[in-house]
Amino acid sequence: MKRVEKLNVEQKVRAAAYTRAADDPGVEMSVSELARVADVNRSGLYEHHHDLLDELLPHRRALRRGEKKQALHENPQKAQGRNLERENKALLYLCLELKLENRSLRSETESRSASRTRSRRRPKE
Repeated sequence: MKRVEKLNVEQKVRAAAYTRAADDPGVEMSVSELARVADVNRSGLYEHHHDLLDELLPHRRALRRGEKKQALHENPQKAQGRNLERENKALLYLCLELKLENRSLRSETESRSASRTRSRRRPKE
């Protein structure tokens, strides 16, 4: 029987935070939601992993420091920048895909016209 490795609390919480951030990049995650998604005890996160929470939830750290206004204005701008980067990458891939499709269609058209030209030049028997 294979030994199944279990994730520790930190790994579960990090995985949950990164998954949630990928799904909804602009939305801030609460500690309760993070604990629920990671399937860990919320009070244990507060008690033993407060540094991890500060790292993964920057708005929480800023609120603890009393930087509420700055935290609220900072995160949406970063999220908007990340969203714009993703959109730009998606548009770039779309452009490359369309360029390749255009080349393919051109080569098909050229080969068809070349075959028509050859068939017209052949003498009829």
